[in-house]
Amino acid sequence: MRYAAPSRVPATAAAPSRAPVPARKVAKKRNSENEEDCRGAKSKNRRMPSTETSARRLTALPGPGWKRTVTSEYGRNASHWISPIRSIAFRNRPLACEFEELRRRFDNDEVQAWEDYRRIKQGSDTYVINPSQYDTKPIKSTQSRKPPPGPGWKHKLVSENEKNRCCWLSPTRNIEFKRWAPACEFEKLREEFGNEVRAWGEYRRRKAGSRTCLVVSPRQYDDDDYPIAGRTIKTAVNTSNQTGTQRSHSPPGPGWKDKILAEGQTNCRHWISPTRNIEFRRRSHACEFEELRLKLGNEVQAWEEYRKTKVGFDTCVVSASQYDMVGVGEKSKTENVATPNKARATKPRRAKKRMFER
Repeated sequence: MRYAAPSRVPATAAAPSRAPVPARKVAKKRNSENEEDCRGAKSKNRRMPSTETSARRLTALPGPGWKRTVTSEYGRNASHWISPIRSIAFRNRPLACEFEELRRRFDNDEVQAWEDYRRIKQGSDTYVINPSQYDTKPIKSTQSRKPPPGPGWKHKLVSENEKNRCCWLSPTRNIEFKRWAPACEFEKLREEFGNEVRAWGEYRRRKAGSRTCLVVSPRQYDDDDYPIAGRTIKTAVNTSNQTGTQRSHSPPGPGWKDKILAEGQTNCRHWISPTRNIEFRRRSHACEFEELRLKLGNEVQAWEEYRKTKVGFDTCVVSASQYDMVGVGEKSKTENVATPNKARATKPRRAKKRMFER
């Protein structure tokens, strides 16, 4: 039997087998490639806004006749927009455009446009430099709806921290009240006393020690020639319900004088004796000194007796040492002489204690 010779043709290497790719992944890959191509085409066709166009929008004037000025604020350049007629300087362009719309609505009348603008921006920042200088009359919305406290009262519009506030001025002395209620209270006192000077003194006495005065610089209205004491005494004599105030403000005795002093935000009353003008800071101590005066008949002896009773306590007298006479000096000398004897008497006692301790 004959066997067939093996063929000399080289055998080719078998290709490695690969797993088939699912159809879904192929479709997704193709879709993502298409989307990227579309985005690239769109981005090429796009035109980025240039800086020149954005700058033109920001620096464009709100309307005809407006002006733009550049100033330096906090190390930066800031633009101000100035209106055509009244030269109202705005710090913000959108609000300047809003004001321009109001101008067109009122036929280029900036007075009415400004009043309407202030009414719209009530309680918020107007973005205007010194807005109060453009106010020609009180704005209807900011004007207080409350009636005046009385006949002859006037209201005043004041701007504080970019806000408007209404103050009330009294008829005679133009006392400026920050609130309506205190102004009404002062008006009642005006009707009662018939005079703003006396009414102001009574009002200050009632509001002493409290922050409810609500008056702009109240000390300028205080009258030194007509102190509060005279006002309270007269009212206490005329009325029967104010006996307590009459007792507290009546002098300790005949010849005594009172003196009003301002200490902090309150008024303080001092009492001055008739002869030596001893100034007491408390009425009770002044009454006690008056009893000694009537008993001894002399302020010098009464003062010496008063100093004896107040040894170790506050005399409630302004610079009390200036009223001390010879009697007090002699007493101090005798005390100085008696001190060494006491020291000698205590030495042996101390020695005994030391010996006992040893």
